[in-house]
Amino acid sequence: MFIIYGWRKKMVGAFDAFLYKCPYCEQTNTTTIAVYSKYYHIFWLPLFPYAKEAHAGCSSCNAARDDNKFGPELTKQAKEIQKEVKHPVYLYLLTILFCLVVAAVTVASILR
Repeated sequence: MFIIYGWRKKMVGAFDAFLYKCPYCEQTNTTTIAVYSKYYHIFWLPLFPYAKEAHAGCSSCNAARDDNKFGPELTKQAKEIQKEVKHPVYLYLLTILFCLVVAAVTVASILR
């Protein structure tokens, strides 16, 4: 089946968790928080982003967690990081192209 629309996610940033102790290996400052931008697409061209999510991984023991399994300390850091990270402009590609086409058609019809 050929899918022409749907949603995907793209990593938009990775940050070290500050003074966080991994609950599995007990190592401090080995956890990285990766922020992903979720977006809709048509024919694999991004339409617009709609959410951000975070995942954490420990570089020492390779333990991985998504945002619904974070503890309170890591949840707080992840939410602060998600607020700072912006959706990349290229995730609005199809929306921008559509607006440019509408503007070009409008200008062309006015000039006639």
